[in-house]
Amino acid sequence: MMRPIVLGNGELHVNINRSGQVEDLHFPYVGLRNHTSGQGTQHHIGVWVDGSISWLNLNASDWEISMQYPYQALISRTKAINRRLGVMLEFNDTVDSDINALLRNIHVVNMHDRPRQIRLFMHQAFRVDDITTPADTLQVCKKEQALLHYRGDKAFVISGMAEYNTPFDQYSVGSFGSPGQEGTFRDAEDGELSMSGAETGKVDSTIRFMLNIPAQDSKHVQYWVAAGKTHAEAYSSHRLIKKQGVHSRIQKTLKWWHHWVKPASSVIDRIDKKYQDTFIKSLIFIKSHIDKRGAIVTSQGIKSSATVYCNPYEAASSIWPLVRLGYIEEPRRFFEFCSKSLLSDGSLPHLLQSDGAPGPNIFAHNNNMNADQTMSVAGASLVLFMFSQFHQAHPKINLLADFYDRLVQPLAKFIVSSIDNSTSLPKPTYDIWGENHLASTHSAAICYAALQSASEMAEERQDADSAVAWRLAAVDIHTASRRLLYNPSEKLIYRGIKPNSDSLQKDSTLDTAAIFGSFMFGLFPSEGIELRSSIKRLAEQSCHTRSAPGTYNYYDNSVARRSPSVVASLWLAQYYIEKEDLNKAREIINWVVESASVTQMISSETTLAPGDNTQALSCWSHGELASTLLDMISQPHKGN
Repeated sequence: MMRPIVLGNGELHVNINRSGQVEDLHFPYVGLRNHTSGQGTQHHIGVWVDGSISWLNLNASDWEISMQYPYQALISRTKAINRRLGVMLEFNDTVDSDINALLRNIHVVNMHDRPRQIRLFMHQAFRVDDITTPADTLQVCKKEQALLHYRGDKAFVISGMAEYNTPFDQYSVGSFGSPGQEGTFRDAEDGELSMSGAETGKVDSTIRFMLNIPAQDSKHVQYWVAAGKTHAEAYSSHRLIKKQGVHSRIQKTLKWWHHWVKPASSVIDRIDKKYQDTFIKSLIFIKSHIDKRGAIVTSQGIKSSATVYCNPYEAASSIWPLVRLGYIEEPRRFFEFCSKSLLSDGSLPHLLQSDGAPGPNIFAHNNNMNADQTMSVAGASLVLFMFSQFHQAHPKINLLADFYDRLVQPLAKFIVSSIDNSTSLPKPTYDIWGENHLASTHSAAICYAALQSASEMAEERQDADSAVAWRLAAVDIHTASRRLLYNPSEKLIYRGIKPNSDSLQKDSTLDTAAIFGSFMFGLFPSEGIELRSSIKRLAEQSCHTRSAPGTYNYYDNSVARRSPSVVASLWLAQYYIEKEDLNKAREIINWVVESASVTQMISSETTLAPGDNTQALSCWSHGELASTLLDMISQPHKGN
């Protein structure tokens, strides 16, 4: 399920659910080690007033909750109104840009015409390091006016202040997750907390802020969770926030984000006004998924896993708009991450943890292929191709001096080793949808482009032997593709060729990746009959109503059970832009933008209903949307 609020700084990554609760908290790697995974770890928020308490949670019916990102920064605003209690809460939330801390500036409004005492309860529950064995420790540090949750080398300091630097006045620490122990937040039902001092095991805590608010007036509460790899590090961040205040830290973070998006300012005025905010948010959402060590987490590898993984193919696609806008730090760190993650044969695992370790691989071995190679040819090729684009964008940096020997050469050699001598095409692997095992046209197209680029970079490095070998391999793929991967009778580019002991079994499934790859990477000429006829077939199959012009990853008997694909639809839009059919491109872009969540997040698939988008945010989808909008302004002709 989509988390409507995503916050992060490259080390501390926090997801907030639609009730304003902290749902996921990753540290110190983005997407790795979710310290709030498992049942009962959502951080509850409660309001006690006039002898009654109400909790913001997913089942609460008496709270009207709205969320947005109003500042063109990774700073969210959540408004929660309880008309029965006559209370409104407004949250400005962010993760500090410089220190590892979740900051929440909470505006508490008394909506009644009489003064009232309103008590705000903030609850915390962790499963530190995502370890199920109950061995966390929770302590109250009265000197620091804070609570400390820790285990091993992870520490979380919780604190806050009401107005006039008044600290929280009560606290409760205890256990949760056992029969009769739902959590310390239940201790607040009567408006009071037990003031217990320490606990070990599966522990949680609650703190209280007592506010005396005049009629139709409000007060503010500053709340924070400071994370550290040592107690001293977490307490140091806590003291800085306490000294400077949450509001000041949020303002500093706002300036940081406005500086970060400056490269987009050179193009934003040329983007249609109705897309400008979505374009900026797409860049920000991509940035939120980039770990400081270079990983770009894009893929939930296993449904039951608390870890989010880096899929090299999707990550390379996601970084493309940043490369086009001139960003240097994020692409360079990504390629550095890839170079350090290469396997001994020069390939990249299908999935990577953000610390560089291989992620899970659920695909079966085929044809004596190493399990890690089952989907890595396309990923390795796209990483190599995107690096070549990054290198071309910054010729003065001399990136080849740093990356040729430890990224370009290993990847190119691996791609060449993956070519089947009998067909001159890449050997069968799982396609990018992770469903079909074949020598896919999409992989052939990316391998072709990657080896061409590698050959050019080898020439720059005066590596003549490699330049010739890689160019010849690219020519062989191109020649074989023109001979084997187009069906003239059906006027369709094949999805690919399936392994068969007797003959080549060609797959005629209408596949968007095969068609788009052939177009984008030049496997077939853009004006040739192969692409034109295939696009025509794809357009005929697509949903052609103004409200839902999207297309699917592929078309077979299962299409009725699937939803339109955002990425595949944007690929089609990019083709229309190239062909100057901008009206059709805008229809697709409009549909994608309208199908976003209330906080403008876009998933990988979407229903046909505008705004009905409840799946997880897809970094890849936002990357393709940003790239499509850049294509729109790169198009010199306005067309129709």
